[in-house]
Amino acid sequence: MRGMAFAQKLAALAGLGSFGVPEASAPDTSGAPIIKSVKDLGLELQSRKAPIETIIVDRVEKTPTAN
Repeated sequence: MRGMAFAQKLAALAGLGSFGVPEASAPDTSGAPIIKSVKDLGLELQSRKAPIETIIVDRVEKTPTAN
């Protein structure tokens, strides 16, 4: 992975290319394989807090319609 162009690394992360992550027999929900893959690509993850837009749906009602 080292020596790849930045655009190639981003394409690999987006699933548009192969970057050698072995498939696990059981899903890994810890996130460790993704973190390892990002580091293998020569990228660094940084945590930060930022405002995000959130939409909360409290209730949805469906009006019956005639067929």
